[in-house]
Amino acid sequence: LERILKLITVDYKIAQEAVKNGWTFLSFHAAWARQAMPMCVPLQPCVAFIEDIDSVTHGNRDELNGILNAISSVENKHSTEIILVVSTNFIERIDPALQRPGRIDSIITLGLPSPVTVSNIITHYGGPLLNIDDRGRWAEVCEELSHTTPAIICEVVTRGKIAALAEKRQFNTLDLIQ
Repeated sequence: LERILKLITVDYKIAQEAVKNGWTFLSFHAAWARQAMPMCVPLQPCVAFIEDIDSVTHGNRDELNGILNAISSVENKHSTEIILVVSTNFIERIDPALQRPGRIDSIITLGLPSPVTVSNIITHYGGPLLNIDDRGRWAEVCEELSHTTPAIICEVVTRGKIAALAEKRQFNTLDLIQ
């Protein structure tokens, strides 16, 4: 589970794995699914990663139908080698029409990240600007953020980086708790 969470959290790792094995990797937000899905056909074999599918299909029948049609048209091509991976933070918002076999064949539920995974996410998104100046507070921050989604952790890191850059100083542990 820890390995899967890291792969889903960091798109480029999935892409590296796909490319290493001779597959094309496309990653796009759900708002672009209708336009992007047909691009998978000439790029086969292809992994298509649609992020936040619920953001455009929840309550929007026209958008849902457009995505369903795009997926169906790609799936109806002869001998397709396309793997479709979708993400959501709200599985209950995914319409049953999208969950039927041939569209979404498997649902893998990932729990919230462990403190170790939170540390990896913060380190990844914090990049070279991050200075872990207080190990005690670092463990506390990682524990606190382990009760949230990777998207929220990314938002916390982004806001901390912006605050540090605005003050022309290094991004540190305190920026994550303010």
